[in-house]
Amino acid sequence: MADFRTALVRIIPFLLLQYVSKSEGFITNRPLIVTAILGKPYVMEHYDMTGRMGNDRYKGFSVDLLEKIAVLANFTYEIRLVPDNQYGVKIDKNGSGNWTWTGMIGEVIRNKADLTMGDIAVTRAREQVVDFTYPFMTSGLTILARRSKAKSIRSVADLAGQTEIKYGVVAGGSTYQFFKSHKFDPFRRMYEFMMNNSDDCFVRSYEEGVHRVHESNGRYMLIAESNLVDYAVSQNCNLTSIGREFTSTGFAIAVKTGSDLREKISRAILSLKEDHVLSELREKWWEGGQNSCRMSEGWTDSGVQVKLSMESLIGAALLLAWQFRRTSK
Repeated sequence: MADFRTALVRIIPFLLLQYVSKSEGFITNRPLIVTAILGKPYVMEHYDMTGRMGNDRYKGFSVDLLEKIAVLANFTYEIRLVPDNQYGVKIDKNGSGNWTWTGMIGEVIRNKADLTMGDIAVTRAREQVVDFTYPFMTSGLTILARRSKAKSIRSVADLAGQTEIKYGVVAGGSTYQFFKSHKFDPFRRMYEFMMNNSDDCFVRSYEEGVHRVHESNGRYMLIAESNLVDYAVSQNCNLTSIGREFTSTGFAIAVKTGSDLREKISRAILSLKEDHVLSELREKWWEGGQNSCRMSEGWTDSGVQVKLSMESLIGAALLLAWQFRRTSK
């Protein structure tokens, strides 16, 4: 009997902790593991790492966003960089029919992480193996080019109709998958061109692509998400974007299929959107630097308003789609 009382005394505080945690909205009594990938301006390491430990080693749009989400959803977390430095694609390991997922998506699937952080795009293939929250940002695709050499190319159709200037994407990323899966011209023809010139077209990272554009003297252009292109242009006055955005995708946080994190984090993102916190973070990390580059391109107040209104329309469409998926599950 004494042993029973002793055991009861020991377990009651634990049970009370679980009850209080649930009643006050705590998601878990342990820090959530966040898998992340380095990429400007979403997740970056501080230049001076002296005295910095844990999550304090990182900065960027997604770092600020996660900090605010954690406050609203009431959880703590630990950021860990993904070992293979990939977002996540499905591959046949060793050609043996043993299909597996790489990158951050693979970390979530294998329970090595609770959620992702960074500019990970929502794709149909990824949605089959993980759940995505409401998107915190939308983006189309556009072309990054050297400013002085961009006059002969005005659109993606112009780029596809020539072979003198090489162009490419980040290998294995969502933009690569867009071209690979497309069955119609000019995108199908562009994918075939890139595959036939893979060494000259594909890059391992967005940063490598930007560097190649800058150093190629107009002989190479990078196709990437417009948010990344906008950031590159704002930081380097020798670069510019070409043509209108084509296609559209959302950036969101991936969690394990069926996890209640999806609902809690989505509500936090919607709250931050309604309170204009998302737009403030966007301004901080994109507009807070060198705006002279954009102004020299002839950007006007009306032009910026048109861009923002289009993003608002895309965001509204994504909200409706997300709500439909949530109610249909």
